[in-house]
Amino acid sequence: MVARFRRSISLPGRNPKSDGGGRVCPLQPAKPPPARSTSLPSHAEQPAVAQVEEELRAAGVWHSSGAEPLPSSWLCSGLLRLELLLLALDEVLQLPQTQEALRRSRCGPSAVAEKLLSDLLLFADVHGSFRMVIVSLQELQAAAQAAVRRRDGERLASLGRSLRKAEKELTAMAPVALGKGEQEPHSSTPDGELAAILKEVSAATAAVSAAVFRGTAAAVSLAAAVSLAAAVVGSKSSSWAALRRRVPPMSSYSKNSVAAEEETAGKRSTAAMAALAELGECLSALEIPSERTFRRLINARVSVLNILTP
Repeated sequence: MVARFRRSISLPGRNPKSDGGGRVCPLQPAKPPPARSTSLPSHAEQPAVAQVEEELRAAGVWHSSGAEPLPSSWLCSGLLRLELLLLALDEVLQLPQTQEALRRSRCGPSAVAEKLLSDLLLFADVHGSFRMVIVSLQELQAAAQAAVRRRDGERLASLGRSLRKAEKELTAMAPVALGKGEQEPHSSTPDGELAAILKEVSAATAAVSAAVFRGTAAAVSLAAAVSLAAAVVGSKSSSWAALRRRVPPMSSYSKNSVAAEEETAGKRSTAAMAALAELGECLSALEIPSERTFRRLINARVSVLNILTP
């Protein structure tokens, strides 16, 4: 599991040093408070900033909670947290102060706008790949269920290997997303406050995305394992059935062996059907939330491009 987010956002500037009564300590000259960044308004002036922080906290709570007994519910909840975070980000992007800072940063050393565009592009790309894998998995899951019902061991083995491949693709997406969460320290430029919030959003998006990808991969891994196990026994059971049609009546010992093989095949087929059914429910539940999250990422990037376009 990915470590929880390490930074916290503190927008208001620090107060001068004071004693317990709120007076400036006489032993040290009072220092004027640092000039507040003009990139963002205060919480009281604009609730959009507070909403982003609230969604960041909610994403952190979800991430630290761990998977629930129903994986589909937990995974969908994670995608919902991402969607709400991106909605809050869009509200901040509509602020005049944000738009001014993004335009100004394109000529400055902080390059806040370029970083935001780069992050959103990578997240949109990896979530687009996630959606494609979900569609492919739905086809594999349906075909695997049909193979289990027919006790087609060879076909089920092939589908099990395809599920393993999809699992590896999902697992590989996690470090790609997390790579964007590893950002540089906060900027000390006048737009550092905006940069800090955008980096927090990027880190949260990376961590939640990686957790969703790994959680989905875990569900696929279970389905692949039981499918491959059922495929081995299913192939043996089919071979025994073909053999019985070609040889004379068997001894009681052979009959017992065949019965044991068929019982094992039945148990593993039942386990495979249960795991595949659970995977099917998980994939169906993820279909719409993954689409919405992908669209939110695309829309956020389009919003930034529109801000930067004269």
